Amino acid sequence: MMNRLDRRQALPLYVQLKEALLDEIRDDGLQPGDRLATEGEIEDRFGVSRTTVRLALQALAQDGVVERIQGKGTFLCPPQISHRPALTSFTENMLSQGLTPSRRVLEMETRDAPDPVLSALRMRGSDRRCRFLRRLLLADGDPVAVAETWLPVRFVGEEHETLSREALEEHSLYELLAQSPIALELASGVETSRAALADADIAGLLRSSQGDPVLIVDRISSDPAGRVVEVSRLIFDGVRYRYRTEVTRPGNG
Repeated sequence: MMNRLDRRQALPLYVQLKEALLDEIRDDGLQPGDRLATEGEIEDRFGVSRTTVRLALQALAQDGVVERIQGKGTFLCPPQISHRPALTSFTENMLSQGLTPSRRVLEMETRDAPDPVLSALRMRGSDRRCRFLRRLLLADGDPVAVAETWLPVRFVGEEHETLSREALEEHSLYELLAQSPIALELASGVETSRAALADADIAGLLRSSQGDPVLIVDRISSDPAGRVVEVSRLIFDGVRYRYRTEVTRPGNG
């Protein structure tokens, strides 16, 4: 039976079709990797032109809902994940979106911070010692980001068990930093983001391909006294991750 759209609406047909396809995806319980109907099948079912079908599928692809593969068809993508510009942990961000977070420690050691990190941490002279953590961050078991974090030893200690490999893989980093005896409170931060392409190492960790897009977010976090206590770089899968922020026009609150 044909699912006709309402041509009397001001809403363009391709937008109506896009919403109708989203409803079908939900109603049919399609899972990531499942193949959608062909362009011809959608055209027949909804009584629209092939151009309208292609515009609707293109809009879904731009929203990260589907992936169109030449010669193979249109497939449902894993859910998009939003990065919010707030001083929250990866764990908190994933839980707020209904995803199950997990972590895998790739590296952890005490070492001298390189000059750019040293400058961001406002450390001078011989005071260069930091705990360096490199972790793979996962959502529902799928890798979505690589996190590289520098924490000054004067705040977290040289090799404290609070930041053991087991603890870091079981708990949020910010949760561990807040625990005694570290008791480090984060109050504010500055983030900068940029687009880049995955190198072979990052692509292997994120199960993507070298040259695929990634989103790099650099974060500098401070405690209530204004001391910089963390410098992190998060490298997100650019296909699954999107940067989301809310803005207001000056003078409107």
